This record gives sequence, structure tokens and C-alpha cells, in this order.
Amino acid sequence: IQEELNNFDKAIYIRKQLIKLGLKNFNSMIKLGNYLHKLKKYNEALKTYNSLYKYNKKRQLIVKNICLSYFGQRKYKNALQLIRKVKNKNSLLLNIGWTYFRLNNYEKAKNIYRLIAKRHPHNIRAKENLFLTLAYKGELDFAVTHLFQLRKKHDSPFISLYLAWVYALKNELNKAVNYFEEALFLNTNINAIDINVDIFQEEAFKLIKHLPK
Repeated sequence: IQEELNNFDKAIYIRKQLIKLGLKNFNSMIKLGNYLHKLKKYNEALKTYNSLYKYNKKRQLIVKNICLSYFGQRKYKNALQLIRKVKNKNSLLLNIGWTYFRLNNYEKAKNIYRLIAKRHPHNIRAKENLFLTLAYKGELDFAVTHLFQLRKKHDSPFISLYLAWVYALKNELNKAVNYFEEALFLNTNINAIDINVDIFQEEAFKLIKHLPK
């Protein structure tokens, strides 16, 4: 019920009380970490995930969620250090690509996203991120064209966010703001924690301040 109401503070309180009563298991701890992440309590989320990581170092989900909390703190180098410790990185490729992207290593990010898209042609996130990365490598028109092609088939808030970002790179700020507002509307339907939305919102609000009056 708490999840449906998105009342994360109460959900966190209930989870903590259950844990105190000894009802502590993997799923409860993961959900607690996710609630904390949603409220941007990244340090607490990291402590929760790390308490599981100590005993489950092969659990890819834990590594992913730790990376998400590092992303929230903009600690991309920390995320990369953690990922390097994992032997089987196949399920972490999106995280790896995003880490390289935020560290401005666009060539490595591009290669990672192309690898994912080749292995999994229906992975929309990999394609979205690939086109954004190519925009940062200077292929702005190519990125816009292919993001629009994706947009015709998929109702993803990230496509709108990425279009906003690419138009900002093209210095077409009015279009950037329009697509950002569209992304905010679409984002109301996202329930899962994600790696990009808060960061892009911050970037877009900066853009709005520089719009010509």
C-alpha cells in the first residue's frame, strides 16, 4: 500500500521497524535502500546496500543499486572502482556506459552502448544513451534524427529528456525547454528508481535560466 501511495517516509519507517523486529531479509533491505534512494538519502541508501554487499558480492542487483547511489552523489569514479571488482559485468553494461559518459569518456561510452544494442536490439535505453553520447561527440543532427525515430515507437520520458539535452547542445534553448517539460509530464508514470532523471532535471533548469527574454 505504501508503494502505491508513494509515501516513502512511512514506508521507510515501517521497513526499519520490521528489521528491528528481526524480519530482515534480502528483499526488505533492497526495498529499504530503494526508498531511501527515492528520497535522495544516498548515504543511507549506500549503507543499506553495502550491508548486503558484504555477504552477497556476486549479487548483480546490489552492485547496480550501489552504483545508482553513487550516481546520485555524482561519485562516478567510485562506481567505476566498484564495477571493476565484478568479474561478470554483462548485466552492468548500462551502468558502465553511463559511468564513462559522466566521466566524459564518450568513446568508451559509445562502444559500450553499441555492444549492448548489438547483443540486445530491443534495448531502448542502450539506443537512447548511444544517441546522446554521439551528440556529445559532435553528431548532433544524427542524434536528433535517431531520437525522433525512437520516439515514434516508444513513449519514453528519457527520449524527451535527451532531445532537450541535445537541443541545448545545439543552442536551441526554446526547443530544449519544451522537450524538458514534456519529459516531466511523462515522468509522472515512472515508479522505479533510475539513474538519470534528477540529473537531467537539474541540467534543464539551468538551461531555462539562460533563455532569451
